[in-house]
This record gives sequence, structure tokens and C-alpha cells, in this order.
Amino acid sequence: MKTLDQVEARTPLNATNTPGNESVEFIITRPGSYYLTGNLEVTKAQGIYVEQAGVTIDLNGFEIRRTAGSGGSGIFIPTFSERCTVKNGSVVGFGVGIDSPGFLFGSPARGGSFSYLRFSGCSAFGLRAGRASTIENCEAVGNGGTGIFASIGSTIRDCSARENLGKGIDTAAGCVIQRCAATRNDGGGLETDDGGLVTQCTVRENSGEGINVGAGSTVQGCTATSSAANNIRTAGGCLVLENNSRGASGSGIFTDGTDSRIEGNATSGNVTGIRVTGTSNLIVKNSAGDNASNYNIVPANKIGVVFTPNNSSASGDIGGGLSAGAVDPWANFAF
Repeated sequence: MKTLDQVEARTPLNATNTPGNESVEFIITRPGSYYLTGNLEVTKAQGIYVEQAGVTIDLNGFEIRRTAGSGGSGIFIPTFSERCTVKNGSVVGFGVGIDSPGFLFGSPARGGSFSYLRFSGCSAFGLRAGRASTIENCEAVGNGGTGIFASIGSTIRDCSARENLGKGIDTAAGCVIQRCAATRNDGGGLETDDGGLVTQCTVRENSGEGINVGAGSTVQGCTATSSAANNIRTAGGCLVLENNSRGASGSGIFTDGTDSRIEGNATSGNVTGIRVTGTSNLIVKNSAGDNASNYNIVPANKIGVVFTPNNSSASGDIGGGLSAGAVDPWANFAF
């Protein structure tokens, strides 16, 4: 019969196996798989410091919580500790819940995996992940800064960020944000730098932009509702598809950049449904209703005709000549 260690070779995190020092509760000095056997109450600067690559930490449903002092991090993953995994638990009350701060101390650790984690009460970031990280099924609630941040080339899936004082979810360039939700974050809902993909996400009641992407990005299949400013803002070179926004006090969809594609969206209850102040954008197949102003688009853009059902008026420079009752595959609708 196999022993438990043969079936699943893991090491408990404790003062015997992973002794710390005057500033860290536990230090992991060898590769392998580690797990908590109970809640970790942190009074030192750091909770867990990872000195090796390829480490797995299973919080085992327990919590890492600061109980004395302030700041620091629950788990610190330096540059050289690549390909680390952290899963299954909560981190509460630090400066940064889990931290790989490469932009402060060289390049961030690459290839991390973070799943089924909850971050709350952290003053700067709930999670700050390094390059090419994968973040799945995590939740950031009530942090003093950004809920979840990921560096270049990362993927964030099935996560939620609520009531953070900074941004809900924020990434560097070339990242994917998929099936995530951001609600009532003071610094905006979801933001990604150039070359990002935001798909099947929901943003609601955020201050600032609901979704804010950089050049060459794609926003597809998202729902943006009741943001305090613009629900979706693009910086240029973006594809904005199949969104549904209602109730924003600013614009449902807004871009001041160039070369974006705004297609197949539905906006309602906004001051402006779709507002475009940049040039060389393509705006087609959208619908806007019950906005104070449905469309506000400057010249030098390509616009599908704006068709009002039961009204013969139509304008635009694509599919011209549309009349009441006619069907044009590129038409925008106003009602």
C-alpha cells in the first residue's frame, strides 16, 4: 500500500519545514508542493517568501491574514521564482496580497498560476502577478487599490472584482481578460494595455471607464452597465463587438482613438449611446435607444447608415439610400 506521501508528495508549511526569519513567517527554500494546515496569522513584514522556481502552494481553504502591523505581502514571489502556483484560499489585510513586483525589482516572475483565491482589505493590490501568468476563478473585494493586476502576456479568466478603491482588473500589454466581472470599483472596471483581448465580461456601476483598452485591442461580447463615466473606452486600433450597455451617466461606448471597429453593440439609458471623437474608425451594426443622444460621431469616420424604424430618415456613408422598412446589413439603429 502506498503512503500518503507517495500518493501526493506535499510538505506542510510550518516552523519546522519552512522556518522563517525576523521579517518572514515562512520561507520556501526547496522546489516542491506545500500546503497550509490552518490559518496563517502574520505579524512580520511578509507571510510566505518563495525562494525557488516551480513551487506549488495550496492554501487548503485556509486564510493568510495580517494580524499585527501593516503593509507587506501575504505571499512574495521574486523575479527568480518562476512558474509558481498558488491556489485555494484567502489573503487579507496586506499591502499586496500576493506579489510579484517586477516593475519595482527587475523583471517580474514569469509563468505563475493563481486560482480559487480571494483577496480583500489589501491597501495597494489584491494580486500583482508577473508576466505570462494565468489567473482563474479569483475574487478581489474591498481592496484599497487595484483588485487584480497582471503583467505582459497574462490571461485572466472567470474572476470578479468588486468595490475596490482602484481599478477592478488591470493588465499590461498583450493580455486576455475573459468571462470576468467588475462592479463598483472606484478606479474603473477593466483596463488593459495595447494588444489586449476583453471578451464575455460584465462591468457595472464603476467610476471612470467600465472597459478601457489600448491600441490594437479587441473588446467582444461584453456587457457594460451604469458606469459613472464612459462604459467602454478605446485608445485606437480596437475591435468592439456585441456589447450591451445601459444606464451610464456618460457614453455607452466612447473612443478618442483611431482604427477601431465598433460593431454589433446595444446601448441604452446613457447621456450618449455611442460617442466617437477620434477618426478612421468603423461603426456598424449597432443599436442605440433611450439615450439622451444616441450617436455623436465626428467626421472622418466610416459609419453604417443610422436607421430609425418607422421613420424614413437615414444618414451615414455606408449602405446609403436606406429607406423605411429596408434592410441593410451594416445599418446602425436608433430608437
